[in-house]
Amino acid sequence: MPESRRGEWERLVLEASAEHSRGCLGAAVAAYRQLIALRPDVPEVYFHHGNALYQQSRWDEAAQAYRQAVGLRPAYAAAWANLGAALAAAEDWAEAAAACRRALDAGISPAEARDTLGLALAHVSRDLTEAGRWGEAEAAAREAVAWRPDDADGYYCLGGALLRAGRLDEAEAELRRAVALAPDRPEIHVTLAMLLLLADRYEDGWPEYEWHLPDKDCDASAMLPPRWHGEDLGGRALVIRGEQGIGDELVYFSVIDELAARGIRCFASCEPRLLPLLRRSVPNAVLFERGGAFPPGADGIEVGARLPAAALLQLKAPSARRIDPIRPYLRVDSEIAARLRHAYSEAGRPVVGLSWWSANPDRRRASFAALKDWLPILRVPGLRFVSLQYGDHREEIAALRRETGLDVLVDDGIDATGDLDGFAAQVAAMDMVVTIDNSTALFAACLGRPALALVDSVPDFRMGRTGDRSPWYPGLRVFRQERPGDWAPVVAGAAEALCQWKDNPP
Repeated sequence: MPESRRGEWERLVLEASAEHSRGCLGAAVAAYRQLIALRPDVPEVYFHHGNALYQQSRWDEAAQAYRQAVGLRPAYAAAWANLGAALAAAEDWAEAAAACRRALDAGISPAEARDTLGLALAHVSRDLTEAGRWGEAEAAAREAVAWRPDDADGYYCLGGALLRAGRLDEAEAELRRAVALAPDRPEIHVTLAMLLLLADRYEDGWPEYEWHLPDKDCDASAMLPPRWHGEDLGGRALVIRGEQGIGDELVYFSVIDELAARGIRCFASCEPRLLPLLRRSVPNAVLFERGGAFPPGADGIEVGARLPAAALLQLKAPSARRIDPIRPYLRVDSEIAARLRHAYSEAGRPVVGLSWWSANPDRRRASFAALKDWLPILRVPGLRFVSLQYGDHREEIAALRRETGLDVLVDDGIDATGDLDGFAAQVAAMDMVVTIDNSTALFAACLGRPALALVDSVPDFRMGRTGDRSPWYPGLRVFRQERPGDWAPVVAGAAEALCQWKDNPP
């Protein structure tokens, strides 16, 4: 550095250090940038610049500064460790874990890398589990546990990976360790619930299942009397709070219909998009929008108890030996269904609706059987295929048409996400539905439409673990994976069943 600049350099070093120590982070960042402009080859300046940015929660900029530091000095252990922390804060978990490993290789104390590396590995495990890479997920989670043996995250992720791999006993042991370390974490209890219910241990699973509910109701039922346990309400009303996703609420409301038919006065909140369909289908209950107030005229109603909608499932199945299956109850707009049926009919060919993708992260691994993998189904001759798939999949269907000459009709007049009443009418217009385990399967079940359901090796508990029928949805014929991720035999089995159905209609 020229002598003329040395004084400026020393002044800026003192200024940056002073501003940083006083917590004047904006001024410190400005001084560090001036230092970098004077000497872009000093790794310590990038390191301290990164620290100031990190303290301002500017994670991406901090990570870039740390990368510049280690670029100049590859063995800069503290910079690697801080890079890992910045990447973890930005939820770039795989890169955070890699940076922490570089910090260890460069000589950082294991104690200094432990928390960040353990946390990052737990999240890496979770991402790998969602991607269906269960072996890698298990390995990452076991390493997370080794780094942070007193933290619930590693055990939770290890339990999730083992559950998705079908190793239920091992998964339960890890999830119970997680519960012991973090007894108030709802997501751990809910995952344990799914395992117990899938294992047909309903009596143990139902109490865990209810942990997904918030501590307080988020709608007009917040100030209502205590929870209902099946006692006689003496003519007073039961308020039921809807929650969870569209498919789940369809199942819950089948029970509300039965309660209303038994003379129990039900007030129930639900997802707003379901209101038109459910008001037609459950006319004996008073329905209102989730998060909203009671409908007009209901102010004088005497309420006896309240119940979260998910708890209705226990009424249908107090144990795995006493499951009262879901009965079709949805009533669609018959004029819309008839119009769609006429529009889809072509030369007398049976109309088959298809759904192959799920937006639910927990079910998304089922979408690995993409539309292009459904060729054995699509090649069954003499059928008219219609998309029942929510989301924009026109490009995928166009690619199928270009590459194979096969076609799936997309009805742009139906909004399968926004207009659920119209979508239900579309499902009702089908002769057969072929679907993965998503909300389309539940629409078919609750409408009483025949359906073939392609499910993965560790399905939702309501699909059951064995057999070709669901204990909850007997109208669905189930085709199961034998090995995780292996969809070819499942698709082939469904294609064969579709052929038989076409040649021998009921």
